[in-house]
Amino acid sequence: MEVLANLEQKNVMHWFEFVCSYPHGSLKEEKLAAAIMDFARSKGLECKEDAWHNVLVRKPASPGYEDKAPVLLQAHIDMIWAKEKGVDFDFETQGLNLYIDGDKVRARGTTLGADDGIGAAFMLAVLDDDTLEHPPIEAVFTTAEEIGMVGAIHFDKSQLTAKRMINFDAGGFTEGRIYVGCAGIMRAMIRQQAERVPFSPAGHQPVQIVVGGLKGGHPGGDVGKGRGNATQMMGRILRQLLAMEGVEVSHAESADFSQDNKYSMPIDARILACAKDAAAVTAAMASLQATLRDELSDVDEGVTITVTQTGEVPAQVLSRSTVETMTRIVALLPNGVQSMQRLFPDTPECSATACRVEWEGDTVIYYSSIRSCKDSLLTEMGVKYQTIAALNGCEAELSDPLPGWDYDKNSHIRQLVEAEYVREFGREPRFKVTHAGTECSQFKKDLPDLDIISMGPIIYEEHTPKEYLGIESVGVLWTFLKNILRQL
Repeated sequence: MEVLANLEQKNVMHWFEFVCSYPHGSLKEEKLAAAIMDFARSKGLECKEDAWHNVLVRKPASPGYEDKAPVLLQAHIDMIWAKEKGVDFDFETQGLNLYIDGDKVRARGTTLGADDGIGAAFMLAVLDDDTLEHPPIEAVFTTAEEIGMVGAIHFDKSQLTAKRMINFDAGGFTEGRIYVGCAGIMRAMIRQQAERVPFSPAGHQPVQIVVGGLKGGHPGGDVGKGRGNATQMMGRILRQLLAMEGVEVSHAESADFSQDNKYSMPIDARILACAKDAAAVTAAMASLQATLRDELSDVDEGVTITVTQTGEVPAQVLSRSTVETMTRIVALLPNGVQSMQRLFPDTPECSATACRVEWEGDTVIYYSSIRSCKDSLLTEMGVKYQTIAALNGCEAELSDPLPGWDYDKNSHIRQLVEAEYVREFGREPRFKVTHAGTECSQFKKDLPDLDIISMGPIIYEEHTPKEYLGIESVGVLWTFLKNILRQL
């Protein structure tokens, strides 16, 4: 029996549960794409799947709307795979274990994938409901958005005829948030060649230092919340270890170990060291933990630094100069909001996140994610990473920036949405430019005349196992969407 079958919002929730029943991580969407194709064929709808498993479905206009211009509906069908520590779950073979928690839908022990499974569900509900009044519909389900909008980049947009687009990769509709622009994204990697030296373990005790308990979150939507960053904490730990006598470091890394995304907000760190006085290391880490909890009070006060003694004695350790370089790089990496927008003053204009630190052989790789609505600021941030690398004898690699989606003050679809919102709710919506990157930018880049709006129900804690979807907000948006389609 469907978990969500008895909800009042079953028109959409049935399809959300459908999406959640298939594995659909980035580049693992083929089963869900095939299921969407099967559904479209069963409805007699024109459909097409490309080599990237993007799916295009066309639905003819309802009676009386045949002469109307078509509208494009768009969402991505991949999700971030992350689970709580100790949870036995195989994302590649299992559907999500959904449950209802008051007005929320959650998944037991894992991410929910409402980002953007609920967007796909809205589109499937529109395609399925033959009682709706609407113009011709072009529905595009894209893939691999979470790892760089891969599907949207490769999707052939020349086959589209719509000049108006509703994107569903957003949240907060019932809180008044409707999106009219997004940030562009650039990614940076700094590569450091490490040196290892022989180690004589006489009198040393190997220890493992682990950072945990951080909330993490979305590098775009949560960057302004001041949450803790495990990469920065790793750097602080390394500096303390360098200042202690009789301590040698053999390894240091940071990430969100619950997921494979190299550009997620890091919530875990692991340092391996050998110390002549393990008790002194434990005391130093306890002191640093107390400092961090004070700095992050009311934001990430659950941070932990644990020290355990291990039996793994390395034959080599990192040279002191290698560890010193690691601490300098981490200290210099930009992290957090760099500037705020003027037109939308509660939204970052430019930000950076110090992401994963990992190893390839004897090379340390530092990943960073940079976001801005202005391409010029992305370029300037890129110069910073190149400078950090040059000052430390390292190499920097910058990805080609993903474009932003600029606010259009003359948008007709925004004006229509605004008027309908005021009519239904008696108040003005809060139009926003999201600091997250969305596929709207890719569609706008290739189709410059496309008029876009982005909206979605309540979704919080996306990209984490705490993610949830607001049930009531789904029904409210469904009613609103039907009214908008009727007027297009």
